[in-house]
Amino acid sequence: MTLASLFDGIGVWQLAAARAGITPLWSSEIDNTCCQITKRHFPNTIQLGDINLISDAPKVDIITAGSPCQNLSIAGRREGLHGEKSSLFFKAVELVRRLKPHFFIWENVTGVLTSNGRLDFKTVIEEILQEPVPLPRYFSNAGLVDGRLCQIAWRVLDAQFWGVPQRRKRIFLVADFATRRAAKILFEPTSLRRNSVQSKKSQCNLTSRITFGIGRDAFNQGKNAKFKPSIEQDLQPPLTARGAAAVATEKIIRRLTPLECERLQGLPDDWTAGFSDTQRYKALGNSMALPCASFILNSLRKEIVHLDSTPPLPTKIYRRHTKRIHA
Repeated sequence: MTLASLFDGIGVWQLAAARAGITPLWSSEIDNTCCQITKRHFPNTIQLGDINLISDAPKVDIITAGSPCQNLSIAGRREGLHGEKSSLFFKAVELVRRLKPHFFIWENVTGVLTSNGRLDFKTVIEEILQEPVPLPRYFSNAGLVDGRLCQIAWRVLDAQFWGVPQRRKRIFLVADFATRRAAKILFEPTSLRRNSVQSKKSQCNLTSRITFGIGRDAFNQGKNAKFKPSIEQDLQPPLTARGAAAVATEKIIRRLTPLECERLQGLPDDWTAGFSDTQRYKALGNSMALPCASFILNSLRKEIVHLDSTPPLPTKIYRRHTKRIHA
């Protein structure tokens, strides 16, 4: 199986794919630092640059996309899906329609579930399905839509339950155009259990001296900061591209190191080495937790072992329906 990564960042989808036995074939990214990082780790991956300039690309089985979230995040102005940066989602869907992969995986902030009066996530689903869907009273943290062209399933994953000591909620959407197993990929019963034991053990990998994780906003207040460590012990708030958060030990308050940020994202040590701390903080803050990506691609690989031998879908019209599944 082969994979293409849009808005590739520092190659988390590529790393998850390689570990799952899936070949990363090409990627799209405009940040020079990120491109250099991924080129070092994946020299055989074709880098196609700006998604706006891609007119053609090799066909692949899987296309992943973590399109820019600045206009959807509750930390931003929330212009919505049609904001200048978040509207690049539509470019990704155009490529999906053109290249016709078996699977499309989309990752973004959970703010998309509520932005623009829930119309943004409704648009996401409709653009992928290429058919209208009703607007529900709310979108649950997990759900399923079965359309004529594909089956779509989505689920909110929090990195703290997947082996890293960081609170990082992201929505992951899987569209299956080939076998209609999106629900099985995301909602396999044995995988629904939160791995709290593994998460607690992984916290020791960061540093044995951490007491409380402190967000960057509080850290920027300097000597006059009034820290309110409402975060769980040995658990960090989400990393951001603005720079490192801080940790409060028994004796000092200090900034996280780039190495610790890599571990918070579940990445190998020194994955972003060779660049300034500022560049590394930005790249890591814009990235996602590797264990979440690995869970999805490992599950996909398990479900679709013999994809090429899968018989074609019957030529009938599938009745569209939605399900609310509470994670």
